[in-house]
Amino acid sequence: MSLRISIRSLGVWLGFAVLMFLSGFRWDVGVDFMSYYNLFGENWLINAALFDRIELGNMGIKYLLSICGFEDGRYWIWVMAFITLFFVFYSISRYARNPLFSIILFICLGYFFYTLNGIRQYCAVSITMFAWQFLMKDQWFKYLIVIFCASLFHKSALVMALFYLIRKHVFHKNTWILLCCICIPMAFVASYLVPYLMSLFPSYAVYEDMSFSNASSNMLSYARMLFPFTLFVLSMMVYEKLMAEKNNRVITNLALCAMLWNLLFPNTHLMVRMGYYLQFSYIFFIPLLCRTLSVGNGRLIGIYAVVFNFLFISLILFAREESKIIPYHLDFDIWGVELWKISMVVWCILFLFVRVLRVTPRKQLLV
Repeated sequence: MSLRISIRSLGVWLGFAVLMFLSGFRWDVGVDFMSYYNLFGENWLINAALFDRIELGNMGIKYLLSICGFEDGRYWIWVMAFITLFFVFYSISRYARNPLFSIILFICLGYFFYTLNGIRQYCAVSITMFAWQFLMKDQWFKYLIVIFCASLFHKSALVMALFYLIRKHVFHKNTWILLCCICIPMAFVASYLVPYLMSLFPSYAVYEDMSFSNASSNMLSYARMLFPFTLFVLSMMVYEKLMAEKNNRVITNLALCAMLWNLLFPNTHLMVRMGYYLQFSYIFFIPLLCRTLSVGNGRLIGIYAVVFNFLFISLILFAREESKIIPYHLDFDIWGVELWKISMVVWCILFLFVRVLRVTPRKQLLV
């Protein structure tokens, strides 16, 4: 990792600092906050759930905090937020030609707010984002190492190991169109079938009653299909241009798979969350698509992506009391020198992790 400081780098890491402030000092924001706050609090060793379903990475962080005397569950939430946002913003510095646009998309597409829930899974999602550079470089061993590290925070990350097989493959455009035509009608079947299947597995039954798990009770969830369908149509219009550069193929294939996944599972909560392993590629793909289209059309698509998605998350997150995003509460009880020490240690560990993998961020990967 280079120590050279540029205006671009300052902008990216300033964005990191602002969102880290909002995420790290939040109090009872997000559906999962209190459950994790209590789970990783002072009595964490007597919580049987830790040993039944919590991965080693999450437990390891809590163990290290505990032996250093940081028992408050907010320290664990702070560290998880730090890791998640570090890899998101490092990925933006690595892939984005226009970091500001990608940061805006990260917020307005709702991804930042989703990281406030599903703390373990979105940490894993952000780590898989970091691994995409190894897809671009055809470095399968490093890719699998990072995917394994992500699985230590949420084992669902292992599904992304399969993506290596199609990372740069140029599928015929008609193949994508056929798959799209299959996914759209199947969405109405999957919306009823998946919640039933989830109820058969105790560890996932909790998702059956959550938002968007039942299509018949929430037609708003079908609005999820409009945005990926629009992106898909536009992508097919310029498909050959998008696939012209090998590195761009990785992000394009990730995004196209995300579009099909979004069309197939628009309103089943568990499947929607699983789709974010692919869907985070939108914050790089949308600027790529805008560059591939004409200047005027590209600007319109960029505005459409920001406005449509911000309005959508306003309806499903900000306007819904059960989402626990608004009102947004901040609490500074853990603020102090000790928190700075924790942050510096975490930063150094992540810095070392990047260095061990011999990552050099100065070269722009996306064309």
